[in-house]
Amino acid sequence: MRKQRVTPLGLLSYGVWLLLIDGALLPQFQLWVFHRILITSYVLKLSAFVLVFVGAFRAKSFRIPKKFIFLYSIFLSYLLIELFLYSSFTSSHLTLAYWIFGYDLYYFGIILMPVVFNLKNVFSERAVVVLTLLISIPLIVIGILQYIYNQPLVPTSSPSGTFQIPSYIFFGQIRVFSLFGSGLSFGSFMVFVMVLSLSQLGNIRNIWGKITITGILSASTFEIYTTFTRNDYVEALAVLICWVLLKKSRKKSWLIPLPVLFGLVGIYLLYFYQGTGSGASHISSTLSLMIRRQEWAYWGSQWWGKSIFTFLFGTGYIQSNNFVSLRDITIDNSFLAVGLQIGLCGLLLWFGLMWKMWTFALDAAFKNKTALSLSIAAFISTWMLTNMFNLSTEQYTLVFVLLAITGLHEKPNSYASVASLKEPLDRGSSTVKVNSRPGEVM
Repeated sequence: MRKQRVTPLGLLSYGVWLLLIDGALLPQFQLWVFHRILITSYVLKLSAFVLVFVGAFRAKSFRIPKKFIFLYSIFLSYLLIELFLYSSFTSSHLTLAYWIFGYDLYYFGIILMPVVFNLKNVFSERAVVVLTLLISIPLIVIGILQYIYNQPLVPTSSPSGTFQIPSYIFFGQIRVFSLFGSGLSFGSFMVFVMVLSLSQLGNIRNIWGKITITGILSASTFEIYTTFTRNDYVEALAVLICWVLLKKSRKKSWLIPLPVLFGLVGIYLLYFYQGTGSGASHISSTLSLMIRRQEWAYWGSQWWGKSIFTFLFGTGYIQSNNFVSLRDITIDNSFLAVGLQIGLCGLLLWFGLMWKMWTFALDAAFKNKTALSLSIAAFISTWMLTNMFNLSTEQYTLVFVLLAITGLHEKPNSYASVASLKEPLDRGSSTVKVNSRPGEVM
């Protein structure tokens, strides 16, 4: 059995993870208490990397999984080259600050994902499951109250305009977002809570525990509905399909192409779903899809229709309201957004890392077959589907982080203990280490 433990570093890491995946929790708390935002998301993201280096210092080695290291190194190098070329030799609005902001917006999770394995095994799987389900309860309660009273009940914008909850009114009804930054992100988190509680239900023996987990399962499913977000609906259905297949399948190879199949479903919905027409005031209205297709056609032409250079290396444009010159850019498609910014070359590298994330999570699910590993893999299986309609990469990379801090990416008993650092790791080890002293195998 894997040694289960909770360390101070693990608790701190989980706390930062929670504030990152619920990106509006800290701003809303500050607006409620101070009426302004003092600590920005940049502080949290910097804290995440500080924790990574603390973990590396603690282990006396810097770990990056072998499955990631080649693509990760090329991707980072590519981003640095683009940063230098575009910020130095292109139009004035593509400044260094602009590029750093864009990289943070699109690639923070991708950059964090491989290096977070320096925090491996600092937190137990049981603690992650229990804390996540417990924390979901007040979030669900706030969401239900928003639905009942049809009021946001929490701050939706800051005086400076740097924080804002977008599109939370849907035909006169609140899109429930609880303490999250949007109904989309709250619904996606509820999808993870739903599959996690479903996975955990079979592990509970106590009758009151079963009642509690069943309540969380039912309430999280209801909350997905109250977001009035079709992306969350199809995500929930796809996650449940993957979860059932993970439970039943004995051959991992059968499930590897699952994200592609879900992506094909997304393409079908984009171009063949008829709904109830553009004039319907209903969740099945196709108006938003029609608007998206028009935006994609325009920005796609800006990417691949200008020159071979912009097709291969991008235009640098991003979707953000933080720059006046870019406020008219609406993409809502991660594949197009990444290609538009860093070109086909960057898109292929980004896609490769996202695919590695999926296969890594799938490996962990088959090695462990635990509630958390199955839930993470089922959740991540939908990344191609949901990113076809929105920019939602970060949710997936942050859920993936839980694999690292719990050590679920390795087989049980495959860890090198502190007492035996001089002994080589098992042949199946998935990490690359830099020795802290010459001649010492970490």
